[in-house]
This record gives sequence, structure tokens and C-alpha cells, in this order.
Amino acid sequence: METIEEMQQQMAYFQQLQQRFQMLSQQQSQMEIGLSEIEKTIEDVKKLDSKNTIYRASGSVMIKVENFKKLLKELEEESESLELRTKTIKNEVGKMSEEMEKIQKELMPKIQNLQNSGEKSVSE
Repeated sequence: METIEEMQQQMAYFQQLQQRFQMLSQQQSQMEIGLSEIEKTIEDVKKLDSKNTIYRASGSVMIKVENFKKLLKELEEESESLELRTKTIKNEVGKMSEEMEKIQKELMPKIQNLQNSGEKSVSE
């Protein structure tokens, strides 16, 4: 039989997992938004020809783009990098979700037993 202290440690670990899960889920959402923005930008740039003028933000300054092909290559590299990071985080979120479910399944019966034994003590 597990001690109350061991259960508390397991619950604390579960709460830490939940916090990390929420943080990673938010990062995943932000990366997915960034990825869709880059993909949309790539589509828009491909529709233009060399006669059009494009500016790209660099910090707080806008810089005129001289080479469309170079810009497209940079955007595609950014997209690939972001896609890879998004997949990595998505996998981590999935594993974390499974671990949280496992811990929750272990903890729930223990908590219910503890509550039931506490109710019996009070009614006696």
C-alpha cells in the first residue's frame, strides 16, 4: 500500500506534467499559426513577378528584396524548420498526454479509496 506522501508526490508530478503539457500545447499552436503564415507568404510571393517590389521586415526596418528566388528559398527553409519543430512538439505533447492518462488512471482509485476510508472514519 502506498503512503499518502507517495501519492502526494505522484500528484505533484502529475500537476507538473499538466503545466508542461499546457505550455507545449500553446507553443504548438503558435508554431502552427506561424507555419500557415509562412506558407501563405510563399504562395503570395510565387504569384508575383520580378517587376513587383517586395519588402521584408528585418527587426523594425523594412528592407527591399532584390532576389525573389533567394527570398523563396529562405521562406521555404523557414517553413521546413518550423514544420519539423512543430512535429517534434506534437509528438512530445502526445507522449505527455498518454503519460498523464496513465498516472490519472493510477491515482483515481487511490484517491477514491482514501476518500472512502475517510468517510468511514467520520461516520464511525
